[in-house]
Amino acid sequence: MARTVSIGNQDFESIRRENYFYVDKTHFIKEWWECGDSVTLINRPRRFGKTLNMNMLEKFFSVEYAGREDLFQGLCIWEEEKYRALQGTYPVIMLSFAKVKETTYRNAQKKMCQIIASVYNHFYYLLDREKGIWYMAAPLEALLFLIPSSLFFRFGLKRYQSAGS
Repeated sequence: MARTVSIGNQDFESIRRENYFYVDKTHFIKEWWECGDSVTLINRPRRFGKTLNMNMLEKFFSVEYAGREDLFQGLCIWEEEKYRALQGTYPVIMLSFAKVKETTYRNAQKKMCQIIASVYNHFYYLLDREKGIWYMAAPLEALLFLIPSSLFFRFGLKRYQSAGS
């Protein structure tokens, strides 16, 4: 039986769970991991799967998906024990502006602020200074400088004030 092609689906987990047609791009994980670059720029034209690939990376590395070998069994990355051991071992912050489709600068800025606020609130636990978890504090706080201060509270960054003091 032929598999369904889920056009426009950018969620790796749902593609695997629903057994939609998927061209295995997990070799990219191995390639990227072994190159040792400190920065990676992925530039491709629209509709070339950038967001889906980033989502795949998130699902592979994120501690929130630890133990989810079901997502990767049968794919290239799962062939080596070295990479199976890496799955689900890092805190991953996935930030995508793919859903920003506004037609004005101001509305696009607001939408981007909402996305940043949502990510900030989701990963707020990484800023728990009483437990000594500082390693993600700087990147998260750096993102906040992109947001005009008048928008902080409007989009749910109420915690920032107490976290910064």
